[in-house]
Amino acid sequence: MTEAELIEFIGSLPGVVTTVASAANSAPEEAWGDVFFSVDGPQFPFITLVKRDQPGDDTSHLDREGVFRLNINIGRRALAERFSDDEDRDPAAFDQFFPHPVYDGYGFISVLNPESTAEEVRELALKAHARATGDKGA
Repeated sequence: MTEAELIEFIGSLPGVVTTVASAANSAPEEAWGDVFFSVDGPQFPFITLVKRDQPGDDTSHLDREGVFRLNINIGRRALAERFSDDEDRDPAAFDQFFPHPVYDGYGFISVLNPESTAEEVRELALKAHARATGDKGA
């Protein structure tokens, strides 16, 4: 899935507020162009799409041309169940899920430039959206 396809899909979910970090919304310059998806109200984003490394978060090497990382809040329990083994995962590898390098404690899973994982990305995004909106069936 491309950045544009992800932004369109996630942004079209009911009640989603899409914010692109910029000078106009007082975002720090290092985040300009990153995209944050939340639901109405003052909530932490449930999905983010980032395009550059941040201090303390450079393991995905987002400084490579055309590379982006999608981060989805699947919840702490789901993240722990998914990554219950001690297998090392490469946070710089394309199209492979791994615990977020910084926000894994909040239940975020990440993937760089999803292609073969696109269907699973859609499923995880829908579940994350349902959790963010309080849908108890999710």
